[in-house]
Amino acid sequence: SALAAGRRAVGPLGIHASAALAHVPRSTIERYGFGPALAGSDGAGPSRNLRLEGGLDLVSGPLRLGITGFARSVDDPTLLLLDASGDTVRTMIDSGTENGRGMTLSAGLRSDEPRGVYVEGSGTWHARSGSGSALALRAQEALPEVHGRARLGARFGLFGGDLDVDLALQARAWASTAGLRLHAPTGLLALPDPDSRRLPGSCIVDLTIDAGVRSATVFLSLENLLSGTALVAGNQLVPDYPYPERRFRFGVFWPIFD
Repeated sequence: SALAAGRRAVGPLGIHASAALAHVPRSTIERYGFGPALAGSDGAGPSRNLRLEGGLDLVSGPLRLGITGFARSVDDPTLLLLDASGDTVRTMIDSGTENGRGMTLSAGLRSDEPRGVYVEGSGTWHARSGSGSALALRAQEALPEVHGRARLGARFGLFGGDLDVDLALQARAWASTAGLRLHAPTGLLALPDPDSRRLPGSCIVDLTIDAGVRSATVFLSLENLLSGTALVAGNQLVPDYPYPERRFRFGVFWPIFD
């Protein structure tokens, strides 16, 4: 594999670009299968993956704007296909080159400030090529064409500034998608049958609190606040496996060695 990246600043404008090339070998389960539950496809060599990325960043006082374009090319990609019954998966090598491209827009206001209110967000669009094999088009449909995230928060200090607190409301949203299906016997995600129902677009809203004391950080989050309400009946990216409703989580991050 090889990676090249560069960044240059011209006044308030930042320019960045990168290129990555990798030869990815087929996994053992893709080559030899997994008993009657998964049919392998032996004989194919490594897949060549090329990814190109470039963009611009503009910083003007507390405002930050960014745009990034990306493109990828995969030779002879490996795809896992789930049959209509949902019991068996086949490994398919899609001969040829699968191309994809897209763009991400991002913005932030006071997102780097240690104190006060801030807001930041980003949105990503994946282009539908409209060409290529039927398998390549099914693989494109497995991802939402548009998805994004946003965060509105406030950073402040307590106890004379000894406790740094970051209180935020964050959201993730995505458009309708064909999605992937979980194959329970192997635990792998596979492309669904073409006649399977699509998953509707949805969103997840979380309330988070991060509190830092010296090198330790305590985090608390109330996740998926709107799920199960009149606004959002439920949300899932894998059918039959919905995101938990209003889940509370907490933890501590404390590096022992630096």
